[in-house]
Amino acid sequence: MLSFIILVLDSFINAESPLHKEFYDRCCPSYKKVIDELDEKLACMKDRKEVRDAIMAFSRRYLTPKEYWNRCFEHDGQLDENDPDCEIWGKLCRKTAKHAFFHLHFEKKKWSFFSLTRNNLPPIHFYFNLYYDKHVKLIDYQHCSASERNIGYPHDNLEECFRHYEEVASSIPSKKVIKRYEEMKDLYLKIKAAEDNVHEWFKLLLEVKDVDFVKDNVEVRLGKDYFDVQLWKLYIGFLKQNAEYKRLIHTYSKYCRFFLDDHDMLEKYKNDMIEYGPINLPWHNCYEFEVQNGVEEAAEEISVEPEAVLPFDSSICSRFYDTYFFQSFSLPGPIILYMLKNANDRVLRQLFSSCKYFFVKNPTPICYRLETGSETRFNNEMLTLVDSANPNFYLKSTYITGCIRIFVSNTSFLSSLIPRLYSCKAKYIKIRYQQLSFDELKFLIQHGGVIDLFANDCEIKDANGDYIDLEKIMAFLPNIQFFYMKCIKVNANTGHALSNMKFNAKLSSCTIVGIRGQPFDSNEFLKYCITNKAERLYMNFCFDEEFDADFVKNFGEILSDYKKSNENVSFYLKHGNE
Repeated sequence: MLSFIILVLDSFINAESPLHKEFYDRCCPSYKKVIDELDEKLACMKDRKEVRDAIMAFSRRYLTPKEYWNRCFEHDGQLDENDPDCEIWGKLCRKTAKHAFFHLHFEKKKWSFFSLTRNNLPPIHFYFNLYYDKHVKLIDYQHCSASERNIGYPHDNLEECFRHYEEVASSIPSKKVIKRYEEMKDLYLKIKAAEDNVHEWFKLLLEVKDVDFVKDNVEVRLGKDYFDVQLWKLYIGFLKQNAEYKRLIHTYSKYCRFFLDDHDMLEKYKNDMIEYGPINLPWHNCYEFEVQNGVEEAAEEISVEPEAVLPFDSSICSRFYDTYFFQSFSLPGPIILYMLKNANDRVLRQLFSSCKYFFVKNPTPICYRLETGSETRFNNEMLTLVDSANPNFYLKSTYITGCIRIFVSNTSFLSSLIPRLYSCKAKYIKIRYQQLSFDELKFLIQHGGVIDLFANDCEIKDANGDYIDLEKIMAFLPNIQFFYMKCIKVNANTGHALSNMKFNAKLSSCTIVGIRGQPFDSNEFLKYCITNKAERLYMNFCFDEEFDADFVKNFGEILSDYKKSNENVSFYLKHGNE
């Protein structure tokens, strides 16, 4: 028989209340009474559907703690031919999650990991997103997404999101976006440090100046502690001040269905309902002043007028160079040319947009992102080329400033592009199946700003046809965080050379495949890893089969000992065909 079970729930159907005694003891007498009645019903039930239905009925009358929602998710249903894709079961789970979300519970990790079990066979684990339509802005547990939205507020994956955003953007991020990101990164640390002080924590949330961010994080925190009366009141005041009247009434209704004996708050709720209502509510036990609110809420209508598109005037191109020599500047010519010659890409963009004279004097088209794809096209500052494209038609003294992604089987494709480039300042370089000389690689990385270098199935050799020593490459990568290369040499000095280098950034991932050469000092290499390790470090080293086997064994033991003393370190070691 096939059945679904939740792996991570920590309570099971039994005759005892799922609530901890400490929680129960803090409840007001009236709420204790309704909880006792619910537990008495559940104690007589064996069928899981009955249990779920009883809890759902309770949740339509009272604010319901997370322990009962865990019980709802203990759903053990058969997979039959009428539901081969689990659609019925999935809808049931999502419906439960929607109710739990209204009751201030957002357990994305805990309530989204499931297992398919088949008799005594090992379970098949899979992720089932119960919150596919919920885009909450949380301080913690934020999934990485390459969007401007997700780098506009503080959270634990902010740096990773910004890296993805930079890498996939079609143009350079604006200074406004970067400034916001830097501010949110600092604010995240302050918010985390103030978690034990509710008033200070709430005050820092307000500094984000994002109403949705405040709402999401306050409600998740209240879901973890219904008894935080100070936060309830701060939140109610915030909603009223920001004219969030629908959420205000909802919050009042939840508070009064948990603190059943707080008559003062009930009176405030009644007064604010009169002033800001009527609003639909999902409860089945409405107060007298709520009953009148069976209203239809008008949907917001948004009309968008289509923009007029003017036909392109092709004569613009032919007229571009006709008038540039009439430009006059208050600064002497040599100073203007000096500025132009030494300008970085941001300054060049401003100069080019201010006057075509500058582009004529320094014709360096700026390309933020250069990549390969299924068709050749331009999009903002992004150029996509097919592997059969003639670079002479698209690149001429081009300035690459953000990202290079070359994934084509044509091994000389990138080499054919490099002579057409003016300069490369790309932070993200990801290439595959390419053959490069060391000088060509240096052209791409010598600016020192590379964060992510991924060169899989590539051959990089010097003028003599030899592979390059690891330290010679790392010397150009002071800001590297993610490193993946194939066919690299090491020598007796590699460990010492790396441990003596100064790096500005911390290493998160290092993969080297096909390591060849001579043994090096493993302890010095470990010193380099310890000094430059990010919060988490993943290492993957695959040595060539001809490499000294005793050294590889000793090197693995040293890394293993290091891993045992640091739980945030993981590594994989391979020798030849092992």
